[in-house]
Amino acid sequence: MDNNQRIHKCTTLDCKVPGFRKLSDLRRHQHSHEAPRFFCPVRTCKAHTRGFKRKDNLTEHQKRAHEANARASMVASHDSKLSARAEPMEDEEMGNESPPLALMAIKDGFDSSLSPKEFLLAKLAELRASRKKWIEQKDEEIRAVEKTLFLINR
Repeated sequence: MDNNQRIHKCTTLDCKVPGFRKLSDLRRHQHSHEAPRFFCPVRTCKAHTRGFKRKDNLTEHQKRAHEANARASMVASHDSKLSARAEPMEDEEMGNESPPLALMAIKDGFDSSLSPKEFLLAKLAELRASRKKWIEQKDEEIRAVEKTLFLINR
């Protein structure tokens, strides 16, 4: 038998797939015709209404599209909590000799070519840029939902 032959055919009437080389591929394909759709839980996502025919596609979508957003939101919420509590330190308050918690938390990612102050300034700039990008994404999602609501109410 030639490897290019697609001998396993889908029996669904409106299916236009030419065929499959492996029986396991045909069975997986047939599940996409009869199985319920799997929807993304994020309400602003297109996949929330459109959905996926296979659960593994939903899982991959969540990893690709929403895992980075979740990390960004955790960083942004943590950053906003820190900035709300942060107050300028006076020299008298720095009398203890233990290193600041921020330095201990980031020592693994420390670049030895920079001074600790330069590294922290670079890290702060990186975090602020990340927060700005995240806010822009959320604003874009808000505009999309507002536009959809406007179109529905017309």
